[in-house]
Amino acid sequence: MLIPIALSLAVQAATATPAPPSQNQQAIVVQGRRDVQRQIHDFVKALTDIPPAGQLSRFDFTVCPVAVGLSKPQNEEVADRMRAVADAAGIKVGKPGCKANVLVVVSNDAQKFVDWLKNDEPEYFIGVTPKEKALLKHVSHAAAWHIEGRTDQDGVNVTRDLDSGMFISSRTDIPSRISTNDHPSFEAAIVVLDGRSLGGLTVVQLADYAAMRAFAKTDPSRLANPAAPTILTLLDTPMGSAVPITLTEWDLAYLKALYDSTTNRLAGQRTGEMQKKMAQDLKDRPNDD
Repeated sequence: MLIPIALSLAVQAATATPAPPSQNQQAIVVQGRRDVQRQIHDFVKALTDIPPAGQLSRFDFTVCPVAVGLSKPQNEEVADRMRAVADAAGIKVGKPGCKANVLVVVSNDAQKFVDWLKNDEPEYFIGVTPKEKALLKHVSHAAAWHIEGRTDQDGVNVTRDLDSGMFISSRTDIPSRISTNDHPSFEAAIVVLDGRSLGGLTVVQLADYAAMRAFAKTDPSRLANPAAPTILTLLDTPMGSAVPITLTEWDLAYLKALYDSTTNRLAGQRTGEMQKKMAQDLKDRPNDD
């Protein structure tokens, strides 16, 4: 699914106060690790919400972010920063002029905007799970959800029956106990941020938070006691407390592991693979502390 840019016109009615300007940071700078021996297993488990079907999703094709709700220069800076994060994580990035499939909206009232979108633009919720829809009934700082399709082992989209909503695979391969003939994949991602929660934050912080919500199915509410520093705690940290100033090295290692892992494996096998890749990635990084 492609995000029509025309939607930005409707967003202007809910535009938030522009975030404070920040320095242009195209290079991905991440915070140094404090303890690389932390439980990577716990970090991956907390960030990864394994669906009932037992598989993980990601973008199989290029991502093309667009941001609305801030000033034009800040919208462009958010999109550029998200492209830089995607590139650093090994995610394919669309060329200039690509059709948007990652939408970041900054609104003065996130709940009202989500409700308006559900009532007036229901196509933005095709295939959204009941669990995700339930979370969208109580939006405070932010909301994020994904429109998902399925991709087979050859990288071809699996056809969805419009009447039943079921996917129809033409492959005849027999899946194994650890792999499948196809897997879920993101067709689009929508991230809605409440402008009232962004006071004092930089555009880079906003973009990095949105990237972690859009490029992976992460839920900050699962991070009551995070196993490692993550930008996902940005909006839930009490006022006056320290927050990450940018994407952390743990965040980047997680995205890299997700997009470098074997797509057709079942979730248990895939998260195990991700943990190994994260461990190696964090080990290879210089200690900046």
